[in-house]
Amino acid sequence: PYLTNTGSFEASYVSPRGRLGLRYTNILNQQYDVPLPDDSLTQIVRLDGDLTDPRVTLGGSYWLTRGDFAISSPYWENNGEVRIRWPLLPILTGTFSGLFTYHDADRVFSPDYITGRSRVGAAWSYGPTGSVEAAAGADVFSPQNPSPLLFEDFGTKVRPSVSVRWTHGFRLFTLSAAYDQTYQANFTSIENTGLSFTRTAGASLTTTGAFLRDLTATLAFNWISNEFQLTTIQVREGTKEQTWNVEGGIRYYILRPLSLTLGYVLTLRDSTDPTAEFVENRVRIGLTYQHDIF
Repeated sequence: PYLTNTGSFEASYVSPRGRLGLRYTNILNQQYDVPLPDDSLTQIVRLDGDLTDPRVTLGGSYWLTRGDFAISSPYWENNGEVRIRWPLLPILTGTFSGLFTYHDADRVFSPDYITGRSRVGAAWSYGPTGSVEAAAGADVFSPQNPSPLLFEDFGTKVRPSVSVRWTHGFRLFTLSAAYDQTYQANFTSIENTGLSFTRTAGASLTTTGAFLRDLTATLAFNWISNEFQLTTIQVREGTKEQTWNVEGGIRYYILRPLSLTLGYVLTLRDSTDPTAEFVENRVRIGLTYQHDIF
């Protein structure tokens, strides 16, 4: 069993030509009934900015992360991202994105690393409710102080980076599908599996208000493949796993600002480490109140 508490606060300024936002996030993970509980506290401060112009849209983000663990090494992480979009045709937009991460562990024998990602692509809008966005580029993973005690691969790795997303709206429902592959940090997850090269694919169906005005339903499928790049308490470098998620849920608007949500998620995991395999059933219930101050 485990407990995860997440709190977030965001302040933003929005103008006709752009947006500036500052966000603070606090994530507390606690494990129970395990031999070595690696409880963690993660704090993230993030600054986002976007500037919109008829000729180009520019966006940038910087966020600083501090992670503290009961057993694993604490760390600092600096992240920077740039986003550019420009019109090519009335229905076609060019895209560019770049991401840089420097992970700095406090302890001497804990790995530091740099990851980078750049993608160039295009977004196409067709019809009143259809869109396709695709981007491709390269991902780089460069260990800075690999430990010979852990027998980790010391070399820099360069891999293809791909993202494809499709959405189409019908009168009664909306269909969407996506595929993505990139390096992904997992230090804030309950399992703390470090860094992985991750492939994800999924599809979802969501009903619209034209079906039932106060009730919406969602059915989704998701596949995740991880190849872990670092050795942590939870996983060894080189371990591979695949996870399948099937999810169904409904949202009922009791009143317009107040809604009730019910959901079920089935998760199955297959891994080269037999101790990491599991089948999980989750039931979710929630009550949401939304009020616009301005």
